[in-house]
Amino acid sequence: MKNMIIKLYILTCSLIFTQMAFGENLALNLDGDGDYVTLPQIPPQTSYSVSFWFSPSATWDSSAVDRQIIYEANGPQPDTYVQLNDDGTVRYRTFTTPLNNLCSITDKWIAGAWYHITVTYDSISHIKSIYANGIEQSSDTLSINLSLNTENAHTIGRYTYTESQYFKGRIDEVRIWDHARTQEEILADMHTDLTGTEEGLVAYWNFDDGTANDGTANGYDGTLMGEAEIITQPSVNVDPIISKLPKQCILKQNYPNPFNPTTAISYQLPQRSKVTLKIYNLLGKAVRTLVDKDQIAGSYSVIWDMHDDNGQMVSSGIYMYRLHTSDYMETRKMILIR
Repeated sequence: MKNMIIKLYILTCSLIFTQMAFGENLALNLDGDGDYVTLPQIPPQTSYSVSFWFSPSATWDSSAVDRQIIYEANGPQPDTYVQLNDDGTVRYRTFTTPLNNLCSITDKWIAGAWYHITVTYDSISHIKSIYANGIEQSSDTLSINLSLNTENAHTIGRYTYTESQYFKGRIDEVRIWDHARTQEEILADMHTDLTGTEEGLVAYWNFDDGTANDGTANGYDGTLMGEAEIITQPSVNVDPIISKLPKQCILKQNYPNPFNPTTAISYQLPQRSKVTLKIYNLLGKAVRTLVDKDQIAGSYSVIWDMHDDNGQMVSSGIYMYRLHTSDYMETRKMILIR
């Protein structure tokens, strides 16, 4: 968030509790009863990222409405929505197969707390992902091409086809990019104002001039509808809790184990590090490199599909997998049954 002093934050798929000090920061305020922002059409984006901060105006009441739409891009391609659900999830909907990415944040939204969401799609890998508070939580590989297409409708805070799913609360720093941003990119500027000239930035609504005008030179100015208003952020104090970032390196036991045909290997990093994760046979020969790159702090999971680095399926038996970072190394056993 803009002009925000972050004393403590959680980068997990739970809500972000922060102690914040807002200056003259402005944000969009919606009352949940016919308020929204209509946005103009933008050129279809074959790869994209959409990110924003949101703060519910009251603790979540699932008896009032089953969902609230935060962002909608409706076009000939599979429609894209980001919505709050009564089951304690943020849902990234694209009306394709698989239908949804789900990110469980909390079963009760906390009034006044701010949450950051980014949804992405990459046209080369066909992977769509959702990030909560800067950390990737879920991803799916699609069987069809997707694009962000706003030909039919483009809104903040409203679902076009019903009058009962308006968002109630505040929204800020809505950004659209022309590529699928990485976790590192999201974390680098999620708490920072943009200039509007950043490479790849398609549209940017920060509401700081008291309007829904686009902060880039592209001119995608929005229009306040109903009683939607731009308000000055009051001081917000939310009791912090202990950070959920990993405190130490951990290599977890693969699951399932024994396995066939795939197994997941999960690990945690407390800080940025060069990471290698390799599979070895009982003779000590490396058969597959699953990870070999720099990674930031967080929790990760990778899949091994029984194939070696040459694409050949390995035989049944016991294998070892080893996680190696700059200051940590651990090896575990797993059993492949064919």
